[in-house]
Amino acid sequence: MARRYWKVAPGSDALYWDECREAKCIAINWLNGTDLRKFGTKEELKEELIDNGESDGGAWQIWYFVHDLQLGDVIVANEASGKAVGIGVVTSDYLPPSDRRNPFNRKKQDYNNHVRLVDWTIEKDAEFEPRFFQLPTVVELKPRQCERIKKEYFSKYPELQLQLDELFALNDQPGPKRPELKSLVELVEQFRQIILYGPPGTGKTREATRLALTLLSGKAPQETDSAKEIEKSLAKFRGDRFELVVFHPAYEYEQFVGGIEPAVNESGQVIFEAKMGIFLKLCRNAKNHGKPTVLVIDEINRGSLPKLLGELVYALEYRDHTVTLPFTVEGSSELVIPNNLYIIATMNSSDRSIGHMDVAIRRRFGLCHVEPKSDIVRSIWRKELEDPDYGNRLASLMDRLNAKLHEPAEVGPDVEAGVGQSYFLPTIDSPIDPRQQVENKWKHQVQPLLREYAQLLNLGHDFFQQFAPDLDEALKPS
Repeated sequence: MARRYWKVAPGSDALYWDECREAKCIAINWLNGTDLRKFGTKEELKEELIDNGESDGGAWQIWYFVHDLQLGDVIVANEASGKAVGIGVVTSDYLPPSDRRNPFNRKKQDYNNHVRLVDWTIEKDAEFEPRFFQLPTVVELKPRQCERIKKEYFSKYPELQLQLDELFALNDQPGPKRPELKSLVELVEQFRQIILYGPPGTGKTREATRLALTLLSGKAPQETDSAKEIEKSLAKFRGDRFELVVFHPAYEYEQFVGGIEPAVNESGQVIFEAKMGIFLKLCRNAKNHGKPTVLVIDEINRGSLPKLLGELVYALEYRDHTVTLPFTVEGSSELVIPNNLYIIATMNSSDRSIGHMDVAIRRRFGLCHVEPKSDIVRSIWRKELEDPDYGNRLASLMDRLNAKLHEPAEVGPDVEAGVGQSYFLPTIDSPIDPRQQVENKWKHQVQPLLREYAQLLNLGHDFFQQFAPDLDEALKPS
């Protein structure tokens, strides 16, 4: 598994840095005396923090420290937001206060109870501009931050070049993620309902299901997990805590929320009875069991939203408020959307822009743009398909294509023309040759899409001369 990089503060203003450095560890001080592994989800952590009079904002940081940090990851210890005091490599799993390997387990103190052992390779400090480091105690560092840290340390301590090169071998980091799963989780936990929107082929549905699994299980899936593996993991949550629906013009309120529908009784007579739709059922389940529950709505903009959502336009904004439904089912006509029900929607912004959505509905969702990412094409063809030259040429073609689609003045807020990375990636376990798969996608998926764009944006014949139907020809630099 590729190395990850973290910033962990050893107390406010690095108050406990000397203790951590001498004990060869890094430590955090939430819920002291508790074995943090007993919490199965971040929701449980939040509840425990609140019960102990602490802010629930620490739940994610605790989760990072206990579950996400891995052996071999790099820790940068910081003092406030503009200074690093040391850099080391994680050498142990999480050690609770009771673990005999925990260097602080016999000391009576109010700090340093939760520990990761660290080999402090560099025990020197370096200065950065204010707010270079984020204030939370535990934060994953971005590649640009790692490059900057390496540069500043080398500038001040050129004799550490060998150690810095070993610590910051950035080419070994995981491939790019789009968008970062952790930021999406934070977004959906804040807004409770979000829309992932962008051009076709950018992996919006894939990201929605990955995000759903993260919320439901409390653990992010591997980047390499296939759609089938994600679906298999989600299967155990279906019905009770997870559902996926696809909106389309024929989808009705009665199917989504519920209503009066015809049925045939035991005597063969047609009767009318109230039935719960998928959404109402999830709401009532979530309220009863109190666990994270997720609804994924694919192609949300293809349905008639005012008609489909009905009372939800109010209920989505005022969570835990009761609205009255126009029907009674299982003895109740009430609808309450509990805070533990998350909604993740997707929409293709080249088909119909986000601006076409009803304003009242749109403002109830957090909007997250998913852009085409050519770096993913380079990464997968290099690491998984071991054909980096071909991957680089495909990524360059994708970049040239999207740049050309963004040139016309006609491209405005009504349409977002673009081609995502999935068109340039084969199915890994397919018996068909990977290059042949991409060539088929180019001829039978990308070319028809380009013809639609050309007509919509008045691009003319010259556009197709640059991006010929033959993929080998199109791969040649313009």
